[in-house]
Amino acid sequence: MMRVKSARLRFGLVMAMLLVAAQAWGQGQRGAQAALDQLDRQLRTAEELLAGNDDPNLRGLLEQARQLRGRAASEMAAGRHGQAATHIATARRLLDQLTGRLLRNPVGQLGARLDEVLRQAEAVVPGSGPEAERLLAQARQQQRRAVEAAAQQRYQAAAEYYRVAIYLGRRALELAQSGGRAGNERVQEAREQYESLLAVAEQAVARSNDPLARRSLEQARRQGLLAQRTSQRGQPAMAMELYHQGIRLLLRCISLAEGQRPSLRERAEEEVERVGELMAEASREASRSPRPETQLLLQRGLGLLAQAQRDLDRGAFALALRNAELAEGIAYRLLRRSSLGEALALRAEEELARLQQDLEQARHRLAGQPAGEELLIQAARLERLAEAALEQGRHRLALVWLLAGTRLLAPALSAPEATTAPTAAVQRMEELDRALAEVQATAKVNDDTRVLVAQAQALRAAALQALQRQEPAMARGMVETALDLVAKAREPMEQ
Repeated sequence: MMRVKSARLRFGLVMAMLLVAAQAWGQGQRGAQAALDQLDRQLRTAEELLAGNDDPNLRGLLEQARQLRGRAASEMAAGRHGQAATHIATARRLLDQLTGRLLRNPVGQLGARLDEVLRQAEAVVPGSGPEAERLLAQARQQQRRAVEAAAQQRYQAAAEYYRVAIYLGRRALELAQSGGRAGNERVQEAREQYESLLAVAEQAVARSNDPLARRSLEQARRQGLLAQRTSQRGQPAMAMELYHQGIRLLLRCISLAEGQRPSLRERAEEEVERVGELMAEASREASRSPRPETQLLLQRGLGLLAQAQRDLDRGAFALALRNAELAEGIAYRLLRRSSLGEALALRAEEELARLQQDLEQARHRLAGQPAGEELLIQAARLERLAEAALEQGRHRLALVWLLAGTRLLAPALSAPEATTAPTAAVQRMEELDRALAEVQATAKVNDDTRVLVAQAQALRAAALQALQRQEPAMARGMVETALDLVAKAREPMEQ
């Protein structure tokens, strides 16, 4: 009997060790693949920078990096992820060296341009007004970051800091020279700069598919939409501020897409600073509102921003980012409440047109495929819910339905991704079940909550059918969309 128990114990220990080893292998595989993807983006950037340059030394560095990339891929295929990571790290160091040599002179030229802009600005900005002085101070701060980055041979980061500093310095100079007035002509110039950079950023993100770059692009688009509607409402000063913030986001987006990975500290510093400017604009607008709930919301946003700054000061950069993002959401809510409600309606109309276009494409692509019928049924139902919300003037609720529909259809309209394991879809479905139970037990019950939960349950049922048909990728997409709806059910729904 004791021998049997001992054998079972040894068997259990062996299985546990095998499970740990399998998990470690899987994590190593995912980490190596992510590093390889990042190396590919860096290679593309280096190839673009080197186009037309016949320097044999630089070409040699690029060729060495390519060879190391090939070795890394071979090691990964053989399951030797540690060796693959070593080759990838060496290749990235070579590419950093290559881009550093290529960008050293352009960075120096940007520094000289900034010096000239600051020299002109410092002659007229002091005493011209608080806004111009604030912009000049920000330009100097960006200059300090650029100098630090260049000293560390992070030339791409230095170039971005210099470009932002030049832009801020010119804004300060123009504002001081115009007596603080921001007319329609200047708004048009800012819009043209924004739209020009937007086209560049969209192409860069399409090439890299970097998630951080994509997020910055979406933030910039939101800024541009708000700026456009603000300008149409006859508020040029606010429109200028929103366009300028959008331009800064686009510059960040382009750098991320080109493979430049700022440190967590740099990201937190930039985000806290940017959200601080946005919150200042929201505060000015909210101060005109007599509604007590608006003032409470403002205080909450300011508190989150202050906490983000404290987190930054004590080195808690991840928390600083999170609190800055929460403060950003409140700033947008305040801006919508004050004067930009029409922007929400415009976005809802644009998202409706986008969903209808996606639905049409999906119908053609999935024609004759029984597996896609349920997906189209669910997406069409979300479209009808959105149209009903728009007819009632419920633009925020309409956007919930529209974005859910767009997300639901995205896998069917995009290139095939890596195979989704059935276990991953099942695990997310279990998370959905817990979330549904929690929201039904704790959320304030109203018509919005009931409809959101009901639609999430319908998507869960459809996902279960997809799993039974051995379609885990489709099931996963439905579950993820349902989780989004449950998250929205927890929030108070505004008009």
